[in-house]
Amino acid sequence: MTAQLSELIADIKQIKLTDSQTYYGQEHEALPILVIKSDLCHAVIALQGAHVIEFQATGKAPLLWNSPKSQYKS
Repeated sequence: MTAQLSELIADIKQIKLTDSQTYYGQEHEALPILVIKSDLCHAVIALQGAHVIEFQATGKAPLLWNSPKSQYKS
């Protein structure tokens, strides 16, 4: 699934496919996530369950953010 998604978003500069371990640090299991950075917002979405982990409109306070105590497990 992530290979197909990588192909679909390859030309969209605002969306990056990565994993939670790379993005948040070694203490997390490597679950696939999308990181979206555009002129309008910053968002992190977990592909497992399509959970919105972080969301912040540009120039605004975060509406959703990730707790440092969060644990990612499959």
